[in-house]
Amino acid sequence: MIAVTALAATAMTGCGSESHPNDPRPAQPTQVTATIGANAITISPRIVGFRGEPTPTLAQNEGVSEPSSRSTGPLTVIFKISNTIPRPTRLLITGITKHRSDEIVASGTDDFSVDLQAGIYLVRAEGLPTVTASRFVVGADRPTSDNQLLIP
Repeated sequence: MIAVTALAATAMTGCGSESHPNDPRPAQPTQVTATIGANAITISPRIVGFRGEPTPTLAQNEGVSEPSSRSTGPLTVIFKISNTIPRPTRLLITGITKHRSDEIVASGTDDFSVDLQAGIYLVRAEGLPTVTASRFVVGADRPTSDNQLLIP
């Protein structure tokens, strides 16, 4: 009887704990498109980091609410930039912090990853004063990546 109890106790210790150091998991980076046109910069979406933000859902997760957490930390935003004008430029993001992309070649594309705190930002093209800037808002909600597959 003692051997059976010891065996059961050993088997139970291998089950692991209920709390995990990575729970909740950090938010996935948010992708935003930025198009530099002859008259204005177009940002889509213009508002990120708010509850209810659309995210792709796997069929197995339909109807399951997305875990979300309020954060004081930055949100990683990946700007997918398209420069549609025949002149090279840089994307400038000003607000709580200031960020400047690498040069985007004329009629070219680039990616620009930046960590942004919650706040209001102005996105403009460097050296192009006639191109109207666009307003960009980052909220404090960070959807976790708990329900996402294939993420380390």
